[in-house]
Amino acid sequence: MAGEQRPLAGAIQTVVGALIVVVTLAIYVPVAPLFPSINLDGGWAFALNVAVERGLVFGRDLVFTFGPYGAAYTQLYYPATDTMMLASTALLGTAFAFGLLCISQGWRERLGALLLVLLMAAIARDSLFFALPFMLLLLTCRVAMRQGKSGGGPERIEVTPFVCLSLALLVVALSLIPLVKGTFAGATGMVMALSCVLLLLRGHKALAMAGAVLFAVSMPLLWVLVGQPLAALPEFFISQAPIVSGYTDAMSSPGGLLLPAFFILSSLTLVALHARARGLAHATLILGTTGLLFIAFKGGFVRPDSHILMSGGMIAIAASLLALGQAGVRGKIGAAVGLACWAVLDMSATSISLLELPTRIKTPVVAAANMLVARLENADTLTRLYTDSLTMITSQHQLPQLSGTTDIYSFGQSILLARELEWAPRPVLQSYSAYTPSLAAADAAFLAGPKAPQNILFSVQPIDNRLAALEDGPSWPGLLSRYEFADLRGDMAILRRRETSAPEPIAKTPITSGSFHLGEMMALPSGTAPVWARIGVSLTTLGKLVSAIFRPPILKITYRFTDGQQQAFRYIPGMGAAGFLASPVVTSTHDFVSLTLPTADTYLAGKRPQSFTISSDQGTGLLWNETVSVQFFHANIPTQPEVGKLLFDRVETEATRLVKLPTTPDCSVDLIDMRRPQDLPVRVGNFLQVDGWAAVSVKNSEAPDFTSVTLTAPSGEVTAIRAKKIARTDVNAYFKKPGMGEIGYTAYADVAGLEGDYMLSLKMTKGDQAWACTMQVPVRIGSAK
Repeated sequence: MAGEQRPLAGAIQTVVGALIVVVTLAIYVPVAPLFPSINLDGGWAFALNVAVERGLVFGRDLVFTFGPYGAAYTQLYYPATDTMMLASTALLGTAFAFGLLCISQGWRERLGALLLVLLMAAIARDSLFFALPFMLLLLTCRVAMRQGKSGGGPERIEVTPFVCLSLALLVVALSLIPLVKGTFAGATGMVMALSCVLLLLRGHKALAMAGAVLFAVSMPLLWVLVGQPLAALPEFFISQAPIVSGYTDAMSSPGGLLLPAFFILSSLTLVALHARARGLAHATLILGTTGLLFIAFKGGFVRPDSHILMSGGMIAIAASLLALGQAGVRGKIGAAVGLACWAVLDMSATSISLLELPTRIKTPVVAAANMLVARLENADTLTRLYTDSLTMITSQHQLPQLSGTTDIYSFGQSILLARELEWAPRPVLQSYSAYTPSLAAADAAFLAGPKAPQNILFSVQPIDNRLAALEDGPSWPGLLSRYEFADLRGDMAILRRRETSAPEPIAKTPITSGSFHLGEMMALPSGTAPVWARIGVSLTTLGKLVSAIFRPPILKITYRFTDGQQQAFRYIPGMGAAGFLASPVVTSTHDFVSLTLPTADTYLAGKRPQSFTISSDQGTGLLWNETVSVQFFHANIPTQPEVGKLLFDRVETEATRLVKLPTTPDCSVDLIDMRRPQDLPVRVGNFLQVDGWAAVSVKNSEAPDFTSVTLTAPSGEVTAIRAKKIARTDVNAYFKKPGMGEIGYTAYADVAGLEGDYMLSLKMTKGDQAWACTMQVPVRIGSAK
């Protein structure tokens, strides 16, 4: 009977091992890739692929978190990089699968390993990359363990040709993943150092030396294989320093402490359960596990949104891998702790029930199988899907013909690249990432250099409710002096490089300088001229420690205006230190364009604050230094007399009164003068801005040919402002109508000739038919009481 069971067990082990390899490859390799889209992440993901094709140098031409193999992470299809994406991820998947086969010796362990791989189909992709250094650490430690079991720890793994091959693949994989995302270098560097030192100390000198040499050779080779110059490899890693050092202060977001505490408690429990075993190899394993879990904690909870999925995925994978080959119940308890932590974090971030787990596991595997068949049967399938995605993007953003090189601010590279324009990117390709003085200065210097683009597509798009002027703030003077506005399409301004630059707008000598305290009101210089500021806010020593371990309290800047109104925004210290336009307060693309109006003083009068404070809800004096340094400068922005024709929409009297039109509820007035219409009537000055969306029929996916903002007087007379169409992909996505087209609108008008009470609404026109919006907002224009 035993003789019959052994062949059966061997057969099961072989079959399950083959399944492990197949499923792992299905998870790691994006056979069913994603396609370009219009959003922040879609923009940089598309840009990375184009950068590789066009030979841009990472770390020099592009300073970003991701490297030339970024497609392995984004899974974004691009014809020129598809083969590279498939090959690099196949290497990663094979390395992990082979390592998993090495540490799961028996058929029961193989079944456990297969369950883990299936679970990984539902785990965040960041975790798949962190799983690779953990796998190398675990396999190396088990190779370096003494003969037999120690204190109930895992079994030693003998050095065989297959184990050597697996170790080699893992080392090459670890040399690759920092070229996918530069911030992975910390995890890979730590694990490589621990592994090589451990092998040397345990007498495996050949393995240690071979691993170190293979790692040192593979990374430059992989770098050169994608067209990157060898000399630029150190620059790529050096360029990561300001990105890493400034990330926590700039990109952190508030969140509760319960989930981070739960992750820490789970991690400590996991480490404690496996710390009982003794020996150098076990100690190295515990040290490396602790380091990787800390990196996962930092990556997940600095910005506790979807990022926490990575933290949960990492602890689940680590706990499950540690349980393989672990005698007794400790490994099983550890696995249960890790999986429970993942489940809690996953449900908190996705709101998806664990009952849907089978579907989440099945979906990517089935999609990969189906797309593999499609790839083999018809090589044009992906090209067609890719072309369709570009058509969708170009249909939602109408641009004029542009000749010469072009860049786009602050993000939205997909809009530019979908039209195959000649892209000339600034070093930090998306403005929200230029969050240290050196990064912001690099972008500003680029505009003054020989590679500056002929055209710029510009939109004010701050993230996290940041003060808009902070994002690429030092580039604003260059944009306003070296370029002129050629067109305005919705919320996007189109700038053309001047033949001769205007004088530098920022005065060399400050108007005033000094210091004040956090939370203290700081008066802005009087007068109507724009004010440029450089403000220094710094962390205390304790604050720097907290920032290194977790995240510091968030700062805000609160403006106070002459009418008593206040506006508060997120304040990023590194951006403020680089310099920014402090007054007037620019909150939209139209505000930015209006800076060059000959009548800018009048137009922006309501956006000129008297004072501001910089404060934190907590940690002042303990984590943030109370003293703040400040310098104010005059900004002499050159005027562009023709800008008014671009900026203001035509105002005219309507022949048809709205009461005579059919109505539709598929419309919304979202913002009036960049504020939600709450206090009624909404008070409006000489200039009116209205933003929102309007459809003829959402059900029938009918977008209007154009939308007008209407102002109906008590007499019934209707004044109409023809609005510009813009894309509102958020609304399209909400209604699940991606093909509905541009249903967003934005309208700007000089309404100084109107005064009194009006009812603001919308009129949508399609062909020779018109509809009135059911939504109406009372407004009071001018000084009427």
